[in-house]
Amino acid sequence: MSLLACLLLALVQGLRFRDLSYCVDDSWISFRIARNLVEHGILSFDIGSPPVEGMTNLLWTLLIAGWLRVSGGGDPVHMARLMGMMAMLGAVLCAGLLAARVSRRHGGSGCLAGGVAALLVAANGNLFFYASSGLETPLWALLFLLGLERLDCALERGSQWRWCSAGLVFGLLAMTRPEGVLVGALLLGAAGLVHLRRSWLALAVFGAMVVGLELFRWRYYGALVPNTFHAKPPDVAAGLGYLGKYLLVGLGVVAPLATFPALRSSRARVLVGLLVVLLCGTAWSGGDWMPGFRRCVLPSLGLALLAGIGLAWARGWWRPVALTACLVWLGALGLAGLNGWDSSVYNHRVMVELGRRASASPTIQRVALVDIGRFGWEFEGSVFDLVGLTDAHIAQQMGGHAEKAWDDAYFRRRSPEMVLVRSETPIEDPLLVQPVIGLAERPLLLSVFTHGGWVHHSTMEIDVDKFLLVFHREDVELPAAIWGPPIPKGLRQLLVEQSLGGE
Repeated sequence: MSLLACLLLALVQGLRFRDLSYCVDDSWISFRIARNLVEHGILSFDIGSPPVEGMTNLLWTLLIAGWLRVSGGGDPVHMARLMGMMAMLGAVLCAGLLAARVSRRHGGSGCLAGGVAALLVAANGNLFFYASSGLETPLWALLFLLGLERLDCALERGSQWRWCSAGLVFGLLAMTRPEGVLVGALLLGAAGLVHLRRSWLALAVFGAMVVGLELFRWRYYGALVPNTFHAKPPDVAAGLGYLGKYLLVGLGVVAPLATFPALRSSRARVLVGLLVVLLCGTAWSGGDWMPGFRRCVLPSLGLALLAGIGLAWARGWWRPVALTACLVWLGALGLAGLNGWDSSVYNHRVMVELGRRASASPTIQRVALVDIGRFGWEFEGSVFDLVGLTDAHIAQQMGGHAEKAWDDAYFRRRSPEMVLVRSETPIEDPLLVQPVIGLAERPLLLSVFTHGGWVHHSTMEIDVDKFLLVFHREDVELPAAIWGPPIPKGLRQLLVEQSLGGE
């Protein structure tokens, strides 16, 4: 009955994010790569360049490609959201059943442990935001819990099939996100240290899948890790800030206390060790710009399992401590949901419109911009990714995320017919404030103003205090029927007039 109530709560969480504006821009990168695989046989975002692994969710992208093949190439977002919601319902159920089984095995209340673990997963709006986002996060969550369940079952009963299934699930986890290689290696390696004669099959299956994955990456992309590892280099300061916010908003600070009674189990201690390693890796890598603590999904799931088991095993004064910690965690999750801290909306309307306009313009073959996902789904031409997520050359330049060293020769060699530049301030005549241009576009704009080559055609408002400046190459004419007439004064002229006015 408690699991049923948690599943109903999970459905309510899903309804919170039913609007398509919760589908994040990055998901459309995977969708376009999947479409390119189906239509062109190329597993890459830009078919006009050598293949680049511009996504970190290979298995999810292949699943989307399978859907596109079956559906005849329709819009993938609804199927992605359906698969995401089904995966999260499966994660709630798996967390509850696994916590209940472990608790009963050691004399605790299975109903209490399973109910608390499932509740802490179902109440986590962060997880359900990503179930609706179009990204691989819900599949990542489900495979992690299934892997723990299969490993626990193999350790208890030891049949070859159970060990093989554990290795298979962790292999699929490694194909879903690169961190899955570390998760599977640590958990199966820890099992092998104690039960090598029993666990060798799981290690063999997992190892074979990882080796096959890396051989594919090397032969197809010429790299052992996705391109995003280079595009987003480590940033420890940002990562520590990200973890601090996660501890405060995502866990209510005291949530880890609920797990302490479970630590008398050696398996629980191994799981805690894995979660610590993952959190350290998140801090080292710089965390994530997206809301909802996507990089802390596995720690959230692991802590939910351990909190449920810990509350069921708690004795004496530890029981009220564990109960209070769980209640505070639930309160933090509820507060995050009420204030919208666990999610964010994305206005795709303008990017859809721009992508369609570019596709309808015969003079536009390549466009340079930052938010490439939704635009790239609508625009079938070449996309010059200014932050390097799908461009290996830019990704390997020196500098942090969106702050790569500018290679002007490379930009002019690629010579996009159109450039889209973000601004946080309106571009109007007269120019009342100094423009706040997107970080990645600043060196590009400086190059255009210094060396010429591109003309400011118009400015579009994409959201509150968010604008896009449309530039086109000087030798390219934009069809007036599609793009409208050019503005009387471009940004460069407005800046000159502002400077003269200041004098």
